[in-house]
Order: sequence, then C-alpha cells, then structure tokens
Amino acid sequence: MKIWEDVKSYELCGMETFTYFQQLSNGQHIGAFFQQYDEKDYNFAICIAEHPMQIDLWARGELILEKNNGNCGLEGLVYASKLLKWFIENKLPEDSKIKVHGEGQKGRAYKYLERIGFHRTTKIGADYYYIYKKKKVYKPEELCEMLRNI
Repeated sequence: MKIWEDVKSYELCGMETFTYFQQLSNGQHIGAFFQQYDEKDYNFAICIAEHPMQIDLWARGELILEKNNGNCGLEGLVYASKLLKWFIENKLPEDSKIKVHGEGQKGRAYKYLERIGFHRTTKIGADYYYIYKKKKVYKPEELCEMLRNI
C-alpha cells in the first residue's frame, strides 16, 4: 500500500476533503474520498474504474458507472478498509461520525464494516448506510472534574 502521505487534503466549498488514488493489480484504478459534510462529520466513498478521469467525473456527479467486469473488487475493498482505519485513528476528530454508503447489491460487501465498529442504519431505498461514531476519550482529570460536578 502507498504511504499515507499520498492522501491529499484540500478544501471544497468550505469543507475539508481527503482523496486517495491507487492503481490496482489489474490496471484499474481506485479513488477514495473522505468529505466533511457537517462541522465534524464525514462521508466516505470509493470508486473503482478503468481510468482516473472516470473516477474524477464520478466524484463530481457527472458520470454514473455501470457494473464493471474487473476482478479487483476485493483488492479495492482491502485498500478501502485500511484507509478507513487510518482515517479513524489519525484524522477523525473525537465525538465525530463517518458515514459509508452501500449501493444496492454492492452494499452487501460493506457488511464487513460491522467488524471494525460501524453500525448499519435502516434501509433507505436500495441503500444502506454504515456509521462509525468516534467517542470522546476522557482524561482521568476530566473524569474527576465531571464527578465533582454531579
């Protein structure tokens, strides 16, 4: 896997956005996107396509990708899960959420996310949403102060 410094960060419409691109073993490309949608909460999406330009158009909502007959879906999901773990540990602020969208039947592959702490929400149309909430970790002195104020 590429080093994490390859995750690019920029601001889009006043919201923080992180992107990552990688070529897979069969020549296809994966694009991963973390985009802030609220003060502290983020959406996460991945796209696997033949060309990076297709991923860019998809990310801007200008292209709908149909089913692709590549054989690197699992490899892409491995990259995605590693990126999610890295993002949660290093970039996601405390007391924040990250939402992953599962699309139709492909969304079933995201069931793995439940193993790393995500919770599946109710079905909305053909999509499920998986949400991870990073809890605030209190320092011992903060806990003592909270108990004194009770």
